[in-house]
Amino acid sequence: MLKRWFYINFRCYYRMKNLALRRVRPMGAVLLGCLAVSAALGVDTNQTMAHNIFALVFFLFFFSALSILYPPPKLRITRNMPRYATVGEPLEYQVVAENPGRRMEKGLVLIEVPPDPRPGFEELVRAREPHEAERNAFDRFVGYYRWEWLVAKKTGARFSEIRLPDIPARGSASAGVTVVPARRGRLRLEGAAVCRPDPLGLLSACRVVDCPDEVTVLPKRYRVPETGLPGGKRRRQAGGVALASSVGDSVEFVSLRDYRPGDPLRRIHWRSWAKAGRPVVKECQEEYFIRHALVLDTACPPEKEAVFEEAVSVAAGFAMSSRSRESLLDLMFAGGSAYCFTSGRGLAQANRVLEVLASVSMSLEFSFSSLAAQVLRRAARMSGCVLVLLAWDEERRALVQALLGNRVPVLVLVVTDGRLDNMAPLPAGMLPGSFHLLAAGKIQEGLSRL
Repeated sequence: MLKRWFYINFRCYYRMKNLALRRVRPMGAVLLGCLAVSAALGVDTNQTMAHNIFALVFFLFFFSALSILYPPPKLRITRNMPRYATVGEPLEYQVVAENPGRRMEKGLVLIEVPPDPRPGFEELVRAREPHEAERNAFDRFVGYYRWEWLVAKKTGARFSEIRLPDIPARGSASAGVTVVPARRGRLRLEGAAVCRPDPLGLLSACRVVDCPDEVTVLPKRYRVPETGLPGGKRRRQAGGVALASSVGDSVEFVSLRDYRPGDPLRRIHWRSWAKAGRPVVKECQEEYFIRHALVLDTACPPEKEAVFEEAVSVAAGFAMSSRSRESLLDLMFAGGSAYCFTSGRGLAQANRVLEVLASVSMSLEFSFSSLAAQVLRRAARMSGCVLVLLAWDEERRALVQALLGNRVPVLVLVVTDGRLDNMAPLPAGMLPGSFHLLAAGKIQEGLSRL
């Protein structure tokens, strides 16, 4: 009951703080502090003259409030946003404001409005802030720091106000916006608050304009050496790989069949097309490709979210390496069930792999064995395998041992927040330099040694 009471107060405080940030200008915040101090000191008018300061500041706010009785015009707001952004890198876009009114609008300010980031009560109770165990018992029970962390995480970026240029009557004007996304995934904007500061610069009149928009924020990427991907031997792909361009070696012609959307033009049998009057293609039974697997471990407790984000960035670096784009790449991870996404050689662009990684989340109820089973089912097709793991135990060691038994070259990267305790021994037959520990915060330094 007490935790729910704290939660209700957190929600009310967040709403009041947001309204104050839009309505009260920085100088107005300073004078509000002066108003409170002078009110406290000026109770006894015979002992101090602070009541004069209180009266002056009070009437300044009174006239400021009168000047913002009428809200600013209802502008039409559109954004020219790119399709992708990257965590930690500036996102620049243009905001275009159209003025349908009959007079020029001057001195307007625009503030981006994201969707309500306030978490639900159950989400607040279940969540665990990174390093929350280091806080005292009172802070852990109240959960205010956890609340602030969740709100910042769900907002996705920090927005500052944008000063709009003068907008002519029935005209438009644009302004540049720069924000730095703080997390991967979808960065959503619900609307924009158009504000007009009063002549004294203390308060603002605001109107919220609905203009939803969103951009996909891709994970941060680390630079991976060109020699990072293990193995380079072509493997037989039973039945071939549909849509793959610039294939390796086609070995056996099987039959002719009708053309299906997506079939490569090089397989069209032109003589049969001329005879039948419809597109006919050649079908081959098996082909050979260089095919790598990129396995991302998602089994991670909530308090190690920062380590998981580093692991996603490592996987993104391998997905964008030039060698991975020249071959087939199977990205495998688990989230409730095991998934496999194939890219390269015309199947999908590298940005599509990054989009998938942008949506990957930790799987708290995930059993690593289901992912290991999927990896082993595809072992016969692999030219090499990169495993980005979050732990090193007997279960993960058994997977690597099984891959080595199938003669699949492996590269094991274990991302940690420090030293690993009770670490399992390395598998027999593992090549030197195939196992690396990457410490969070020093990932690039570790990758440079591959």
